[in-house]
Amino acid sequence: MAAVVDVDFERGCIEEVIKDRTLSVDDFPLGFSTPLVAYVSWEFPEDVEPCLPVQVGQSIIYPRTSDGIGAAQGEGMAAVDFDSFEGAWCCGPELLLALRLGARVDVQIGYRLRVLEHGGEPSRSMRAAVQQMVADRAAAKRIWGKGSLVELMIKVATNSCYGKLAQDVAERRGWNSWAEEMESIGGSAVTSPYHAAMITSLVRAFLLGMANQVDLLSVTTDGFITPEADVERCDAFGLAAVFRASREALVGDPSVWEVKHKQDDLTNLTTRGNVSLSSGGVLAKAGLKTPDGIERGGSTAEREWFLDTVVSRDGKILNAYTSFPSFRELSRTADRLDFGPVDRTPAVSLDFDMKRQPLLEDLRADEVRGHEVAGYDTAAWGTVVDYSRGRDIARHIAAMRPGTTGDDRPTGTLRAVADMKTWKRRYDSAAGRRIRTVESALLTELVAAHKEGLIAVPVLASRVPVAQKIAYLSSLGLGDLTRAQWEHMSKRDRRARVLADADLNALAEVVDGLPDW
Repeated sequence: MAAVVDVDFERGCIEEVIKDRTLSVDDFPLGFSTPLVAYVSWEFPEDVEPCLPVQVGQSIIYPRTSDGIGAAQGEGMAAVDFDSFEGAWCCGPELLLALRLGARVDVQIGYRLRVLEHGGEPSRSMRAAVQQMVADRAAAKRIWGKGSLVELMIKVATNSCYGKLAQDVAERRGWNSWAEEMESIGGSAVTSPYHAAMITSLVRAFLLGMANQVDLLSVTTDGFITPEADVERCDAFGLAAVFRASREALVGDPSVWEVKHKQDDLTNLTTRGNVSLSSGGVLAKAGLKTPDGIERGGSTAEREWFLDTVVSRDGKILNAYTSFPSFRELSRTADRLDFGPVDRTPAVSLDFDMKRQPLLEDLRADEVRGHEVAGYDTAAWGTVVDYSRGRDIARHIAAMRPGTTGDDRPTGTLRAVADMKTWKRRYDSAAGRRIRTVESALLTELVAAHKEGLIAVPVLASRVPVAQKIAYLSSLGLGDLTRAQWEHMSKRDRRARVLADADLNALAEVVDGLPDW
């Protein structure tokens, strides 16, 4: 908040309109503090972490390219057809970082805003307000102690500034108990889309700048887990200087990073799900509620409960807890609840959220407390389409398995190596092909390739009942082959879908290793 410069709305807020051209560093006279917003298309080099955000549903991802930009041709980038331009709205800090990372950024329409000056300098009205609150909080700590009511009240007030600036920038709805319906909560008296967007953009850009200078194992809204011992040394391509200047103005100390946890072990599951057994290490439970009888607050027992729960899961975790009814449940006419404890049992997924693409070439099986957990690196998705496909496949695996009935039917998971291989096999498969597991895919490919005459499987060519052939295939340890799957492979169009992405050389090696009848 203390770094954002104000815009001169009285004299006219637009200083320059940027239209149908490539963005350059000359468009940022105030560096990362330049108030600029644009609808852009982009392409990043292969060897950097992209930093321009795209909202897909409720998630923010950072793809290497945006829709509407052609692939690289030869040594340069493809030309942009502005008539079919597709992209995303982005703010100045992320745009300038993208340029410094070597990305090409093309603008369909953008605006550089007129800076409000105060005393010959860019106005930063929020800096004075935050300075006062920081000083008041320090005084409260000194007089009443850390964690006192006064200190916590000032902390909440300080953190609420951003919330009120951003209130209803993206529409939020609340329960109207009189009308008994959801309605827009509306903006606050100080809602400012510009200030809210710039604050968010600065923080995201800082984190992504750091991601291009140190190895990061996990990233959240305003922090990360890294094996790097000294992150203060990093300049984040110039963004660190912006934050250090603000910190210096607020507290007289230019340090911008605080060590929150230290650990020598880590089980990293998803964005907000990771745990260390080390005392003082990270414990982010991804929405799971600690059961009664287990000491909370990062105790050893809580860490062991969480770790045992997540590494032994075979689907979504039923997370039972007790809470009080919401205002909506207390005030509605139909199905109104009395005020009292309510038992809830939501199903929580601890699978990787697929905000980045799993790299499974070096997939490994790690053993954690006697259970297998797949380990792999990740990279930025190439496009939003790639992400959507990968996410949808993961969600389908986590959904209830077909062919089962009852309330207790199991769900899938992405925990073990076999689970990730199944995800990869589905991701790489031709559109329209159904794959249950990577092993079952291999069985159907064997049958399809044999029936198509591409490989010879002696057992399948023998004159024995089909039931015996199916029983033989199901005995290979690759899962069960059903009679329906066998019959499907007698249809040419079904075989074509299966064989479209089959590796015939690999299938031939499998045939050579098949046991005798």
